Amino acid sequence: MRLKALSLAAAAVAVVATGALVTGSAQAAVPAMGTGNPYQDLQTGVSYTVYQPSNTLGGKLTGSPYPNWCSAGSNAEQNLSANYSKGNRPRFSISEANPLCFDFAVGVKVGTSSILGRTAVITAYCPPPGNGCSRNDVFTYGGNLRVKLPAAKGLRETDVVIETLQKGITASQLEIIAKSLRPLQ
Repeated sequence: MRLKALSLAAAAVAVVATGALVTGSAQAAVPAMGTGNPYQDLQTGVSYTVYQPSNTLGGKLTGSPYPNWCSAGSNAEQNLSANYSKGNRPRFSISEANPLCFDFAVGVKVGTSSILGRTAVITAYCPPPGNGCSRNDVFTYGGNLRVKLPAAKGLRETDVVIETLQKGITASQLEIIAKSLRPLQ
């Protein structure tokens, strides 16, 4: 009886393995596991350059850095979305892809910055109509920094958005994080 149960289990594994081979193209977006670095794990499964921050202002990565936010009908690759918190308080998130599969809040442009030789736009989520909105309002209302970073050899460019909500971090701190981004290749 035990031998029969083991045979049935082996047959089930074979069927699942065969199904994985048949649907191999759908598996391409699944990140490899095992490096201990979730950014590196994602890089093995996408064709855009994955960037990792070396300065998170003391924020700790919370949860999975790569939820699948793309719709099933989308041709887009897996998007990276990493959330950082300090204590119980969310501080900021980093989203990366080419293209990004989701939108961010509408805000007012309050400045620009140079990140790895590219121009980044800083936006504050001020209440409409946004008259008089400034960089200081990023901390008060939230905001984001958006930039398209260069491609590493053999990969594509990457759209990066670093976003903070009310009382998260300042516009200057968004820049510090963005300037600490390094390609994994």
